[in-house]
Amino acid sequence: RTLVTVHCGNFNGSRLVDVRPQEGLAGRKVGRLTFDVDVSADGATLVFAEGSFSGASVPDEADLHIASWSGDRFKRDPARDRLLARVNTPELEYAPALSSDGLELYFTRMSGFWIFRSAHILVARRAGVDQAFGEPVELKQIDGFVEGPTLAPDGSLVFHKRVNDRYELWRWVK
Repeated sequence: RTLVTVHCGNFNGSRLVDVRPQEGLAGRKVGRLTFDVDVSADGATLVFAEGSFSGASVPDEADLHIASWSGDRFKRDPARDRLLARVNTPELEYAPALSSDGLELYFTRMSGFWIFRSAHILVARRAGVDQAFGEPVELKQIDGFVEGPTLAPDGSLVFHKRVNDRYELWRWVK
């Protein structure tokens, strides 16, 4: 009804309260969704995937975008999308994970067609938080159909890996 798929609230130690829809992120087009969000350690930046869905098991297209905290909500910031110019491609980019210093962006890139699709985890780095991310590099140490990276407090990477048509949680220590 609202096309809003991201909500934010405050955790009071036992539950989430003051939950509000993040209307500044919605694409406002049927079939287009905001998904796979990651909030920076300082709470000021949201990296998210946005894609078009037509009923298949994966999006028809998906790219990463950036939003900034603006007083009481996240606001989409198209000017900051230039920071992701080397990250987004015609392939599917989703599941972002931003390092605590904001200098590394881990994400999933899915490529291929139909049963030949493969998913890999890549990392893009930059020298400063206001600079664009460089050319992403695939983490070849993590093999197989892998996706959905997240950074643990100790700096290790936790991700999903498809093993015998089942998804398992794996951990990689850099």
